Amino acid sequence: SISATVQFNSPPNAARAASPSLDLLQTAVASQIINPSQLALSPAAQLVDQPEASDPTVLIEVSEPGITAVSYSHLQAAGFPVGSVNPANLQLWLDGETRPLQWFGDGDAQFEPGESFRFYAAPWFSRWMTNQVYRLTAGSSPGSRMSSQAASPNGLSSGTLWLTAVAEQNNLYTPDCLCGLLPAGRDGDRWVWEDLRQPGRPSANYSIDLPYVNTNRTAQLTLWAIGFTDLEANPDHTLNLSFNGGNVGSLSWDGKTAVTHTLALSGSSLQTSSTLALSIPTVPDVAIDGLWLDGFAVRYGYNGSPIAANEQLFVAGANAQRAYTVSLGSSAGLRLYDVTQPAAPVLLSNTNLQNEQISWGDPDAAGHDYLITNSSSLHPPAAVRLPRTLPTSSGVDYLIISHANFIPALSPLVGLRQSQGLSAQVVDVQAIYDGFGYGRSTPEAIRSYLAQLYQTAAPTYVLLVGDGTTDPKQYRDDSQTTWLPPYLADADPWVGEVAADNRFVTVDGDDWLPDMLIGRLPVNNLAEAQTVVNKIVAYETEPFLGDWNGRTTFISDNADGAGNFAAHAASLQQTYIAAPWQTASLVYSPAQQTPTAMQSQVLQTWHSGQGLLVYTGHSSIHQWGAERFFHLDDVANLNNGARLPVLLEMTCFTGSFAQPYWDTLDEALLRHPNGGVVAVWGATGLGVGTGHDALAGGFLEALMGQNEVRLGTAVLSGKLNLFTNQPANLDLLDTFTLFGDPATQYNTDFWPGMPTFIPLLTR
Repeated sequence: SISATVQFNSPPNAARAASPSLDLLQTAVASQIINPSQLALSPAAQLVDQPEASDPTVLIEVSEPGITAVSYSHLQAAGFPVGSVNPANLQLWLDGETRPLQWFGDGDAQFEPGESFRFYAAPWFSRWMTNQVYRLTAGSSPGSRMSSQAASPNGLSSGTLWLTAVAEQNNLYTPDCLCGLLPAGRDGDRWVWEDLRQPGRPSANYSIDLPYVNTNRTAQLTLWAIGFTDLEANPDHTLNLSFNGGNVGSLSWDGKTAVTHTLALSGSSLQTSSTLALSIPTVPDVAIDGLWLDGFAVRYGYNGSPIAANEQLFVAGANAQRAYTVSLGSSAGLRLYDVTQPAAPVLLSNTNLQNEQISWGDPDAAGHDYLITNSSSLHPPAAVRLPRTLPTSSGVDYLIISHANFIPALSPLVGLRQSQGLSAQVVDVQAIYDGFGYGRSTPEAIRSYLAQLYQTAAPTYVLLVGDGTTDPKQYRDDSQTTWLPPYLADADPWVGEVAADNRFVTVDGDDWLPDMLIGRLPVNNLAEAQTVVNKIVAYETEPFLGDWNGRTTFISDNADGAGNFAAHAASLQQTYIAAPWQTASLVYSPAQQTPTAMQSQVLQTWHSGQGLLVYTGHSSIHQWGAERFFHLDDVANLNNGARLPVLLEMTCFTGSFAQPYWDTLDEALLRHPNGGVVAVWGATGLGVGTGHDALAGGFLEALMGQNEVRLGTAVLSGKLNLFTNQPANLDLLDTFTLFGDPATQYNTDFWPGMPTFIPLLTR
């Protein structure tokens, strides 16, 4: 026989939640397993309050790579105690690692007006924000300083310097193709320049500028492309390339893959304003060829022309011991740096400067990268600001993470939850970015914060306040603002990357079941936030009297190859709905009614007052049914007032809040000031009916069978039911999103209709 001892690494007396009796997660899980008596979730320790950093700290944002100059006045205006710090102890950080800075001032222990420092910001990419963020602290020990190295050109043969020009636009978001799982582009995002396809649009021209181009040196063209079609033929993508009218070659590859291709360009083909032409030829056995251009670059020789006076110039040397010369537009304040190692730039000295030309040498046989600056080309910081601090607590049941613009609207909701016995806390999302994302606005920072909080304060409910998009950098002019980013993941087998807010709270184990109950209020301004908060609070504290909230209506699309939606709805009704709940059905039948007639019935049903609405059928981000029997445009006509239903959208895409161009149906219903819904559970992606039935079944069982009135727990019950009974549809764990407050208490006070009496008047 074998015996084993299992030791758990959690504190033995730790409390799971701030309120000892509040463990709805454990209750929900217990209802789905066969041995609930043996269930014990991992205990969590009490929150250890994070002390404020003892070292003065400021965040410096940069918008361009190169040398950034930070002055005394920059720091003073931000509130940094610049007058009381020792400049020698200034420490610069990027992603938790030190970076050297270059000091411009005297050698005393005071940072004085007129003094400054500079640092090198290496090129970077983030799909979430344009700026890079550095952290400056005034420590108790000396900080890292930029080293210097002699770079005399004497005795070395002259070499060619190389420049790189990159052409890239971000116009198309690749998951909009609905082409399934696709690779990211060269920089890790999902935005590309343009699509080419054969047949259809098989060719296009693209411009690129090559300043200081040397037409006597062979250049290199590098192209990045992604295929979005996949046929049996291999390869199934072919692309012909020409540069300034001359054929330079072709490339072929297969399937839904990304490709990087480099080929030579003759110096004689280069022009200051150049054009790359791409074309997809007709290929036997390849009926359709579809691909995206992600971008392209040209590496070419420098021709010795004077560089612009306000330009920081990046150049690369040869893989040989060589001397180099650059003509200057201005030599005032000239500095030359070796930036081959981005984390350890080196100031080069012993260079030759004469006749507005700088010459230097590289005795190393390996090619190095250089940066030339002068007084006119230094970058100012894009922003200098103090980091926002996170609140401290000994535990929290109900956590709101909000963009700062919407926090003034949240007091009524916080007060309501506190009156219900929940310990509540509101956190400015910028404080999370500063504390867990090195100052950068990434969803991973939010997830990291929640992961730590789960192990300390153990919140049950998490409410995100703020809309978010897949275009946070607003590549497109019609993209809306991202106030609080979505968590994007390759979660949908048909779409690929979708918004998956569920991932914010999947922090314990390797499954995608939520470890906290999460919802989002996708608002874009203070008025919208106030509207939604007021609806939620009034729903719970000033319910509209009557039996309307005991009504549950199932609205179904007509049957087709995707399933008999009315039959799915009927099965849910028969299984889960019983007195005192009332239930009704509304089925679209093209043979018996027009879409307009169905639309009228939907609106009448909504206006009559419903506690719960369930839709099953086809949909898009804007409408129910291909026939459009309920649409985004209809939301403005809803006047159900305080009789607010909870809506289960057992369909596709109505919750795709992260698409940046338009409002979605679910968002509009939640934000509607004259009615709509108090909450909606909808999908950011595609799905199938069997998965939808499992979600709805678990939700209805929790709400009606177990009398669980918190919406977040009913949502969890639906996901547990899916996880247990429909493992083929686990993508819905991520795509189904609660738009509303997970702590909302469903109104189960059913007031039957009261008779009206006419008073008897006497005289």
